[in-house]
Amino acid sequence: MKTKGKYPADTRQHPPSMRRMLLRSPAMSALTAMTNGLVFATQLAEQCQSGRTHTWKGRRQRRGLQEEIGVLVNEAADEYDAKESEIADLSNRIVPAKSRRRRRRLHRADDADESVEGPGALEERVRKAGRHMQVNVAVWFQDEAAVFMDDADDDFDYDTEFDSKATRTQAQIQDVIQLLPKEAVPLRTQEWIGSAFIDGMGNQRSATVYRLRHPSLIHLSDKNDLKYFSSSSSRFEHFKERIGYIAATETEDAYYSTFLAPILYDQFHDDLDVNHLFRNPLPLQLCAGQEKTAGGI
Repeated sequence: MKTKGKYPADTRQHPPSMRRMLLRSPAMSALTAMTNGLVFATQLAEQCQSGRTHTWKGRRQRRGLQEEIGVLVNEAADEYDAKESEIADLSNRIVPAKSRRRRRRLHRADDADESVEGPGALEERVRKAGRHMQVNVAVWFQDEAAVFMDDADDDFDYDTEFDSKATRTQAQIQDVIQLLPKEAVPLRTQEWIGSAFIDGMGNQRSATVYRLRHPSLIHLSDKNDLKYFSSSSSRFEHFKERIGYIAATETEDAYYSTFLAPILYDQFHDDLDVNHLFRNPLPLQLCAGQEKTAGGI
């Protein structure tokens, strides 16, 4: 048996990638150890026959050593044949690695009932409705769980939308129903529908954050350097009064006023003035920045 370096020469008949794997296998490691032992034993025998060793002396000792080497050679040959068969079998059984597992968040339709037709396409349409919700109606839900669990009030009056948290939540339920594909409306309370809708809002919100926070803020402020908006706290301090932030008091938590926000008026006088409401061009600039980044402002 000829060897080259550490490994038996017969393994070189395999392709390079296959050979590397086989040479690192436990079977090949055992075969290599056995081969090295056989070579060492053969060298000892040659030394005995040439008289260059004083460890074994006499004809009887040399004959016994030759018999032991013969047994080792036969066993090595049988073991080598068995390992070769095992390697060939492993080569035939190798299969490609499994594909990367799909991200669970992007496959909500996997949880759809079997009775739903085309759940994958419906999921994408629901996600698109969520993006529309974020752009045109609301950035966040008043109560995310309630919007997709509570019953819709068929007699809801939008004039009462801002009367309480319950009415604001009910208004958003109505908004979701109007945006959902008609096939998804009866499924609104199923988790996969709500999750797909929220995914769409989250995707669009991330795009909005990037477009407004990075390239557009200097166009919406008297500051001409983005370093003034490098942190959430600096952005909050700069814009909080414009967007109607009301600080907390001893009796009331902080909140954002619906109409007492200077950004909504061309002339703001600390009260609701319908003659100047929605006359400020800045919200339109925000919308343009959201859709087209800084180039749209």
